[in-house]
Amino acid sequence: MFKDKKPLIIGGALLGVLLIAGGGFFFWRQRKPAVVPEEETRTERSEPLVVPPSAEEMPYETYQTIDGSFCKE
Repeated sequence: MFKDKKPLIIGGALLGVLLIAGGGFFFWRQRKPAVVPEEETRTERSEPLVVPPSAEEMPYETYQTIDGSFCKE
């Protein structure tokens, strides 16, 4: 009598474990992250991340054609 019910018990136990694991997976995916106050996310910087070169170091050249338009070569 128990011999016939053994596969059903094992299958039911595996199905239960699968359902619990799936429920836990979806529960953890739906959790919202903890809200961090805005003051903690902002950082004050005393200097910029990138310092542009001075005007003397920037070799810009413009050329003007005969008809008065500008072009860059």
